[in-house]
Amino acid sequence: MSAPLAERNGDESPALRLAALLDAQERLLLEMRDCLHAERDAMQRLDADALEEAAHAKAGIAAELRVVEDARIAVARELAAALGLADPAATLAELGARLGSGGGGLLAARDRLRALVAANAELLEANSTFASRSLDEVRTTLAWISGLQPSAPTYERSGRALRERPSGGLLDRRA
Repeated sequence: MSAPLAERNGDESPALRLAALLDAQERLLLEMRDCLHAERDAMQRLDADALEEAAHAKAGIAAELRVVEDARIAVARELAAALGLADPAATLAELGARLGSGGGGLLAARDRLRALVAANAELLEANSTFASRSLDEVRTTLAWISGLQPSAPTYERSGRALRERPSGGLLDRRA
């Protein structure tokens, strides 16, 4: 076994600590994925309590991910130094290549993390779009109810007032 993978003075090697941190990131990203699904479900059901719970859970997971990411960067730099790499910001691919056969786990973890990050980004975007559309619908409804937005056009595209307003609008204000 190479020195970076072996235990030194009873402590885990940087390679083993890095693998553990990558596993922690994967677990947290899976939790985030589940949380994003719960958030979407809560929005669709109009369940404010579940939505608030999902938002709190999401914030907690994001905070935990930041801590684990900072630790991962520090341990990766430590491993790069232990492997004699000149660049302390070596990628997982570079670290895995330097570790040889023992580095395959780092590459597999990197690939799983990339897939989870991409999936979570898609879910986050979908949730954001759903929330934005829902808010737009609420704003439109409130504007109609308050009479701020007529249901039929008042002006032509050129900006000229229509001579005859179409009838049958939701709100028909008369002076």
